Amino acid sequence: MSRVYNEVQPTLKRKRGGRGRAVSHVNNNNSTPSSSDLSDSSERIVSTNTSSDNNNNANPDWPPSLSQYVTKCFTRSSELSESDKVIFNRQLQKVIELAVDNNLIWTNDWNNQKLPILDGSNIPLQLENIRRESSRQEKKQDVQQPRIERKTSIKVKQEVMERTTSLGGAGGDFDSNERKRQRSERFTNTNNNFSATPISRTSSVVGRSTDLEKSYLRLTSEPDAAKVRNQQVLQKSLKFIHEKYVTTKNYSYVLDQFRSIRQDLMVQNIKNDFTIVVYETNAKISLENDDLGQFNQCQSQLKHLYHLTRKNNATFVKRFFRLEVEFLMYHIVYMMITFNTSEIFRIKLEILQQFKHFKTTNREIILFKFIQALFQCQIYMITGNYLRFFDSLNKFRHEQNIELAMSVLKKHLFGKFRIKSMSIIGQSFRNYPVELLTQSLAFEDYNECMEFIDSLGLKPFIQKVNDNEELQLHKCKHLIMEIVQKSKFNKVDIKGQV
Repeated sequence: MSRVYNEVQPTLKRKRGGRGRAVSHVNNNNSTPSSSDLSDSSERIVSTNTSSDNNNNANPDWPPSLSQYVTKCFTRSSELSESDKVIFNRQLQKVIELAVDNNLIWTNDWNNQKLPILDGSNIPLQLENIRRESSRQEKKQDVQQPRIERKTSIKVKQEVMERTTSLGGAGGDFDSNERKRQRSERFTNTNNNFSATPISRTSSVVGRSTDLEKSYLRLTSEPDAAKVRNQQVLQKSLKFIHEKYVTTKNYSYVLDQFRSIRQDLMVQNIKNDFTIVVYETNAKISLENDDLGQFNQCQSQLKHLYHLTRKNNATFVKRFFRLEVEFLMYHIVYMMITFNTSEIFRIKLEILQQFKHFKTTNREIILFKFIQALFQCQIYMITGNYLRFFDSLNKFRHEQNIELAMSVLKKHLFGKFRIKSMSIIGQSFRNYPVELLTQSLAFEDYNECMEFIDSLGLKPFIQKVNDNEELQLHKCKHLIMEIVQKSKFNKVDIKGQV
């Protein structure tokens, strides 16, 4: 659960934009997951995530000035205490929410934007453009007030003179039609001089383009409506590029098209169920192609969209969105492969506190069981109990709806933990049967285990004993230790690079 970013991620509280008709499916099953299922490994839950791993996920659709501002803020926040960092994250998130709600993402003066926790607690939390506009209005009122009093005094003097003239015998002139017309014009001009000037607001663009395909280009100025597609066109575009991806598997192409669609949604301030479908589809395709950076951006934005829709739609107050639990699972997997322990504990606490009364479908119950296993696996990762790690996950190897999650875990963690397990086994066993190694380390079959051993250069240490093949660990454990210490065992950072 990322925090501030990701195309404006990600737990935010923005005003709902767009009027598209809902396309999310509603879950109707009334069964409730038991919170006790998730409590077995709830020791020492960390409720506040202060990790800085999530700080640099800048949304590519944001203006450069905003990206620079956020980077500068996080640099300055490194000197804050842990409690102040929590306040800092909330204030930075709120400033970005205000910019989105007021359509000032591109026009706000980010170079001079202040943040109370960094620039002084007496500074109000507001956008620089709004603060400046308020200051101008106050100065304008201060300048105009004496002019109003002066004109009023002149008006009174004129009326006194007119009344004096009337008392002197010129009453006919005071009541004449010409004098009435002059007085009427004078009052009309006075009202016109002091009429309020409305404050202009940047309105959302309404796209007019009908192109199904459009390359992504970073915005450097106000968006052109002729080059932006409205929601109806974007729905057709999403279907078109997804079908094309299924046929061609060209990830570079589909990512470029998705970024273009997301940009068109952003400049039109469309945040509805169709937006959720776009980000869910983009996130899954990015995860399939091991693009962890793009997945994390989409996941953070999805969290915000789920929150925003739930806030404005009572239907989902006690019910999950169609793929919400699945993406909660992906988010936990992502945090596992980036070794973000504190965020995993925070997610666990959130499930126990916020989702325990939600209605779930049979599919979601299975996903929650797998999520429970992931939480337990996180404990095994911390304690180095890799055999139990593989044993827990091996029970779900043939379950539907978790194939992608298992594929990501297998690619990023299984290889590392298998070698570490072999290193630990080598401390207790001189020889170890390959067949038993296949079962213990969750290989698909015997051949896959042998291929893994061969890829490590350990095949020469296989010997046959009574028609069974065994790995001579006492002879190759020094080689295994060298592999463990290689750079490829470095953790994956928050952007997805090794």
